[in-house]
Amino acid sequence: ANGGTGTMSAMTFTVAGKALTANAFTRTGYTFAGWATSATGTVAFANSANYSAAGNATLFAVWTPINYAITFNANGGTGTMANQTFTVAGAALTKNTLTRAGYTFSGWATSASGTVAFADSATYSAAGNVTLFAVWTPVTYTVTFNANGGTGTMAAMTFTVTGRALTKNTFTRTGKTFGGWATTAAGTTVAYADLATINTPGNITLFAIWK
Repeated sequence: ANGGTGTMSAMTFTVAGKALTANAFTRTGYTFAGWATSATGTVAFANSANYSAAGNATLFAVWTPINYAITFNANGGTGTMANQTFTVAGAALTKNTLTRAGYTFSGWATSASGTVAFADSATYSAAGNVTLFAVWTPVTYTVTFNANGGTGTMAAMTFTVTGRALTKNTFTRTGKTFGGWATTAAGTTVAYADLATINTPGNITLFAIWK
């Protein structure tokens, strides 16, 4: 079987020749190519070919690796990656080039909602065509609150692009009321109301607007 599995009975022949018994061996991830006269030899006889050379012989199965295909799915990300071929001998996965705003690439899953099964550039060797789905981890960003002339303190908060409500304002300013948050100290246009949801990627400082 030469790495394959199964059994085949020995056969007899004379110098007049006889068709070789049809191959019954199998090997996962390989196709049967024919018979060699040594374990590392090339094909000397096709399947069921006539054999007539004088003398007892051992014929060794010759196996050809099957080429399988990997399809890469961005799974919410952007970009494209060409399909990759591999055999059961294994191949390093093509390095990821997909991106997703507000997320980092964590690896590949075997389903759209799955967890990481293969790291970036990991070796893949399971037999069969497969689709691998990018796994994305939201990046954590920081909101810093600036009293902008007011008094008090507010701890910075974190958020991801999936969104989070801003911490309720606790700053005060004598003779003024809090009007919301601007993205610059001199800003007068409300970018975010009190407790509004923030989900724009990137660290940010919000400045209290006083009216």
